[in-house]
Amino acid sequence: MMKSLPSSIQIGVSGDPTAANALKRGAKIWYSEWGGIFPQKAKELLEAACARDEEKIFHLSLQFEPFWEMSRHYGGSIRPIAAAASILKLTDKNNLPLPLMPISVKDQDKLKRAIVENNMN
Repeated sequence: MMKSLPSSIQIGVSGDPTAANALKRGAKIWYSEWGGIFPQKAKELLEAACARDEEKIFHLSLQFEPFWEMSRHYGGSIRPIAAAASILKLTDKNNLPLPLMPISVKDQDKLKRAIVENNMN
C-alpha cells in the first residue's frame, strides 16, 4: 500500500534550466542558483512559468542560458556566480574561499557581455 505525503510537503525544483517546466507542472518552490544574483529576472521567470506564458518563458530562458551554460562548463555555479557578483560590484574581486580558483579571464569577459546584452544588471 502506498502512503501519501503529508500536505505540509512541498515539491520543489533546484536546477535552474528545468525550473520553468517544473513550476508549470506544479512545483511550488524554486531553489535558484542564479536567482540570488539576478533576483528580478528570476522573479519574472517564476511568474511566467506560473502563468504558463510560453513566449515569456522562452525569452527569459534565452537570457539566462549563457549563465546556465557557464555553470555547466564549470561543473557548478559557485565560481561563475562569484565572478558575476564581482562584475556587478556586489563583492570584492577575490571572493572565493581557498582552494577555489576564479573562472578564466576569458569567461569573466563572457559573463560581463552576457550581463550587459541580457540586461541582467
